[in-house]
Order: sequence, then C-alpha cells, then structure tokens
Amino acid sequence: MSLEEQILSGLAEKKILYFVENYNVLKYIKEFNKCLNDYIKGELVDTETVYKDIIENFNNNLIDILEETLEKDNLLLFLDYFTKNILKDSLLREKKLVLIDYVYSRKKVLDVIDACDLVELLEYVTNEKDVIIYTDKSKTVSFNLLLTLLKNKKTRPKVLEHFENLSKSIVTFNLPIIEMTPTVLAERDKKDKYYTYNLMLLYQLWNNGINQKRLKDIKSSSEKFLSQAFFIINSILTKTIVGYKEEVKHYISEISKIKKLLASDITLFEETVLKSRKETLNTRLKTIYEIVENKNVKEFITKFSGQIVYWITHTEFEACESSDDILSSLEVFYTEDLFDLNEDITKILKNIFLGVYTKNPNLKINYLLLFYSYIEEIIKYNEKTLSVKMFVEYDRSIAEVVKTFFQMFHDIKTSMNSDEVYSILYPMYIMTSILNITVYNVDKYREILYNAIENPVKEQYFKEMVYFNLNNFQHVTDDIFESLIKIREEESSSTPDLEFITKTRKDINVLTFYSDTFAAFTVKTCNYFTDIMLCDEIKTCFLNIILIILNKTTTDKVEQFKIKSMSALEFSISKLFVFINKMFQYLISVNSNEKKLVKLIGKNDNYTKNSFTKMITVLQNMNAISDMDYTTLYYLDTQICKLKETLESLDDIEPPDELCDPIMSTLIEEPIMLPNDIIVDYGVISRHLLNNDTNPFNREHLTIDLLKEYNKKPEVIAKIDEFKIKLSEFNQDL
Repeated sequence: MSLEEQILSGLAEKKILYFVENYNVLKYIKEFNKCLNDYIKGELVDTETVYKDIIENFNNNLIDILEETLEKDNLLLFLDYFTKNILKDSLLREKKLVLIDYVYSRKKVLDVIDACDLVELLEYVTNEKDVIIYTDKSKTVSFNLLLTLLKNKKTRPKVLEHFENLSKSIVTFNLPIIEMTPTVLAERDKKDKYYTYNLMLLYQLWNNGINQKRLKDIKSSSEKFLSQAFFIINSILTKTIVGYKEEVKHYISEISKIKKLLASDITLFEETVLKSRKETLNTRLKTIYEIVENKNVKEFITKFSGQIVYWITHTEFEACESSDDILSSLEVFYTEDLFDLNEDITKILKNIFLGVYTKNPNLKINYLLLFYSYIEEIIKYNEKTLSVKMFVEYDRSIAEVVKTFFQMFHDIKTSMNSDEVYSILYPMYIMTSILNITVYNVDKYREILYNAIENPVKEQYFKEMVYFNLNNFQHVTDDIFESLIKIREEESSSTPDLEFITKTRKDINVLTFYSDTFAAFTVKTCNYFTDIMLCDEIKTCFLNIILIILNKTTTDKVEQFKIKSMSALEFSISKLFVFINKMFQYLISVNSNEKKLVKLIGKNDNYTKNSFTKMITVLQNMNAISDMDYTTLYYLDTQICKLKETLESLDDIEPPDELCDPIMSTLIEEPIMLPNDIIVDYGVISRHLLNNDTNPFNREHLTIDLLKEYNKKPEVIAKIDEFKIKLSEFNQDL
C-alpha cells in the first residue's frame, strides 16, 4: 500500500484526528501536507463534513497544525469555510465566538485576514439577542473578538465600516399610529435593541483605548480609530437615545389626546380603536424606557458626556458638520441630569451663545432653556437658606454666561425671517427672566454688563435687545387686551362658551407672566441704563408703547376690558400702572430728563390729555404711590398738557416736504444722510436699523456704524449743515 493510500485510509477512519495524531512523524512528507491541504479544500471529503469534523475536534494542536501547514490560499479558504460553518453550528454563541477569536488571533491568520469577507461574521458578533448592553466591568467574548480585529491594521477598517454602515442605516421611527401594528413594533424593538447593543459595544472598544491625552488628539479629519469611532458613536447616539426624546414627547402627547377622547361621548367602536392605539403607544414607550432607563446606559451617558465636555474644552472645537449632533447629544444628557456650572461648562455655554461652537439658533435656544433650568434649580435649592441675590452673587460665572446673551439674541434675530421674529418670544422671555434675576439683581454683575457694553458693537446688540423686549411687551399686552375683549363679548352672549372663556382666561394668565417679565426688565433698564432708554433708537418706541397703554386704560376704552371675576386673573391694569410709574420715576430722576420727556410726549400723537393724572388717581386708590412720586408725575402731566396746547395752535402750519423725513413724513429733528444721498431723521433710521440692517430705499446693507462713518465725509457734512440752516429758519418762524 502506497503512502498516499495509507493516508487516505487513515483519513477515512479517523478524519481530521488522523492528521493531528501523525503530524509530528509525517509533517515533512510532501504527500502528507498535500492531503491535508486537499482535505481542507473539500477535495477529499465534502466541505460540510470537513468543517463539522474540525469544529467537533477543535483544539490547540489542530490549529497549530493548520496554521503551519496550509498554503496561503488554503488558509484563506479555511477561514471562510470555518467561519460560515461555525456560525450555523448548534454550539452555544459564546463557545462559537471563543473559537473564532482563537483562530482569528493567530499570527499567520492575521497576516492574510484582510482578504476575508468579514461582513457576515461582524453581523453575527454584533447581534446579541439576549443581552442589550453591558458595562466595562465585564468584557464579553464579542468585545474580545472585535478587539482582536481592531488591533490588526488590515481588519480595523472593516470593523469601523460595519459600525459606520449601521449608523447610516438608522432611520427615525415616525410611522402613523395606524401603521404601528404588533408585528411592526416587534421588528422596531428588535432593531432598537440591536442599535443600542452596537452603540455600547463600540463605546466599550473606544473607551478601552482612550485617555485624556488621546482625547485631546481626536479630530474629525483623522483616520485613526479613536477619532473615527468617536464620531460614529456620536452619530449612532444622536439617532437613537437622543432621538428618543422627541419620539417620547410625541407619544405622550398622543396618549393625552386619546385619554381626553375616551372621557368624551364616543361609540363602542371608537372606544375600542382608541384603547388599541393607546396600548400600541404604551408598548412602544415601554421599549424606549427599557433602553434609556437602563442602569448601564445611564452610566455610559454620564461617562461619555464627561468625555465630550473634556474634548470640547481642550481642543480647537469649532462649528462643523458633526458639532451640532455632538452638542445636541450633550444637551439631551444634561436635560435629564442638570449640569454643575464648572469652568468647562461655562466655557461651552459662552461659546455656544457667542456662535463659536454652533450657528444653529434652535440649539442655542435649547441650551438657553437648559441654563434657565439650572438657575431655577439652584434657586429652589437655596431659597430656604439664602436670598436669591446672595446665591446668584456667589457664582460669578453666571454673569459671564449672561453677558453673551446680547450676541446670541442678535444672531438668533438675524438668522430668522422678519415674519419669524415673533416665534422667539418664549426664548426672549427666558433670556429676560435670567437677566432680571442676575445682572439686574446684583451690583457686581451689572459691573460686568457695564464693561461689556462699553464696546460699541455690544452696546448696539444691547439696544437691539431692549428695543425687541419693548415690542414683546407691546405684543403680549395687546394680546391680553384682545383676549379680554373676546371674553367680554362671549360673556354678553345669550349662550356663552364656557370652555372658550376658561381657556382664554388661562391664556391671559400665561401672557401675564410674559408681560410682567418684559415690564420688569424695562423698569430696571430705565433705572440702570437711562441713556439707553432715551437714546434716539429707542425713545420713540418706548413712549409710543406706554402712551398707547395709557390711552386704552385711562379713557372710556377701558370699559371694554372689564370682565366677570377680573380679580381672579393674574393680569390687572393697576399692576401695569405700577410698572409705568416706576419707569417714569427712574427716568425723571436723572437731571434734564424731565424737560426731554415733556418735549417727547408733548409731540407724540398717542398722548391723551391728563392720562398721567388719571393713572395717579388709580394708584392713589390702591395706596401704591408715594407723595413724592405723585408730585413728580402730576407736574410732568401738567407740563405736557401746556406744551400740547401750544403745539395744537400750530397744527395748521405744515412743514415743507424737503424738511420732512421721507419714511415717517414728520419734521426732521436730527438730520443724517443715507449713502444714496437721502436725508432722513436719525431717530427714525436708527430705529429701522435695530430691526433691519438694510437701507429702506434700496435694500443695500446698512448699519448704524456704516451710516455714521458715511456722515463723516466732508461733502456729506456740508450738505447736512446746509439742511440744518433751513431747519433752524423754519423753527424760528414758528
């Protein structure tokens, strides 16, 4: 019997064990090695039998022999067949992965493994059915195998490609409720658990190699594993756990609507349908909560959020394609568990509000709300032992963040269309509330603000914010008055809509919180920044708003706002009067402002004779005005009435068109020339430029600074001086 016949006979009897038992004796014989290679290729026995045999008799000696004997092509073939067969074998998952890990960690295997198709293997390794997540404290066989593949430069890209493709494949789950069948939900639940498992697995692998030094080196442009994995983790996180926040909000809202419908008069069929929908939504919520409330997920979020903060504050972090996702993730984390305002968090907030880290207005607003929640939380915590003023003063980093508001407001305002500006009412309310609590409440904080607005640009931003807040005050107050009129009309009806009345009363109470906040801000601005309130850009807007309110509330018009149970509302006209009195007392307290106010109000068409005096009467009846305040306001009203009478005698005198502002058609008081050589009133054009940085006549870009610079030209100065002479001559004739 030939040697080859002996080998085949032994192979038929003992299969792979024949090679193991005889290797040390026959390994140098060419026929023996050829038979082993042919056996592995499936040329002697079918491949299914071969690899079942190998898996059943798997041991160290066998792998040593195969690694040493198999030719390169056959080694690759072995890896392919072995992997495919072991994946479909009945062995326990953990046993399979241990065997695969052992094979794939061999030196010769690692040298050729880049030629293998690892897609099926990676899908199996990362698709744990029973375990969603795990901690760093326990390394799994999945982790060990992937770590083996990541340590090999040739296979590392394939592992990263798997996670990157997974991230790209995740789509938001936003099906209509009617399409959320048990089958669909079961499939989605399976996917979400798969996504979460992969997220946690990748994080564990990344965290295994990360430290503070390496964290600083992470860059979006880097091809290194730690950098690429970091951004993939953030991408998956944004699409899963972070995305669940909005999904949960939607479901809770829908469940609330369903509960209201179930409590109403509906048919049995409608009731059945609604209960089914409710159960569907609760089932979906249960899965989400199972993930996000998991202890290990929370530990991961806590740790990873800290690493994100460190990375942001210790690198040249700038607005980029992925930065918004990273900041969004961080915001969601801190929404669930409020941050401490340490040095790093302060830096992040400042740079977000200043537009360094993001240009996204919605993201800025989200962080603004987060900052407000922080302040509310510490107020609630400290209010029993400390005054608000004391605890706010304790943390000066708050003021450092707050002084960025003016830049943030400017950026948000300019990023929106003119018809969208009103949509930022709530963020403006939040900003204003924070300002009222902080820089307007603590002397040391105001020093920071004073220093900030010494910069002309920041001063302009501050003026924009004051101007916008005045308009907010007007809008909100107008809405309150309109709502009161609607309630009065409904109460007068033969069949009043009680549900509408109740809802509208609630709306008024909400609007009153806004109104009070904006009014308090205006009062404090009148006190601390009198020059700002009476500057050319703001004074007319401010006085118009106040005089219109007085016109509505100190004349017969006030009757239309009186409704039943008025005292039960948060809103009251008398409270408005208290605010207005404070505003004027602060303004008048500054030397020369009294005459300025008399002139400004006397020329204002919105002033109603003796309106201040009528307001005083209401305040006296409330015992809400001091004798000194009474004297001041009464004298102011008297002087305004005198000036008004004088001006009324001159009503028939029309100023020539050439001396009138082309925008408002009123006599120009302070002439200034636009770049297209049109002379306008400075007060009028400056108010326009607070809202819109364009020339109203040609829509070209224009700012206050550009306008002032243009008016420094000698030829412009000459034309303005000539105009002033004509203006002076006209006024003298009067």
